[in-house]
Amino acid sequence: MLDVKVRPFGGFRDYSTEEPIAVRLPEGAGLGELRAALTLRLRELRPDLDPSALVERSAFADETQQILGAADRLQRPCTLFALPPVCGG
Repeated sequence: MLDVKVRPFGGFRDYSTEEPIAVRLPEGAGLGELRAALTLRLRELRPDLDPSALVERSAFADETQQILGAADRLQRPCTLFALPPVCGG
């Protein structure tokens, strides 16, 4: 299992006062697993809000400022940056 830290920006701050947001993922996890784990964690932190749409529409970047794509896989513990859409886009 990988310990992944997600740094929240923009609308993500409405869901969490925890910074960074910690999630655990299996080695080789992709964007889908990251989104699912982050959605669950945000629901734990704020059960009164539904983060699904925000998580699904957001991009995620790694420490090198590279945006993660569908084919990317996480192989080591890391810090990612949650980049929500701007102006609802």
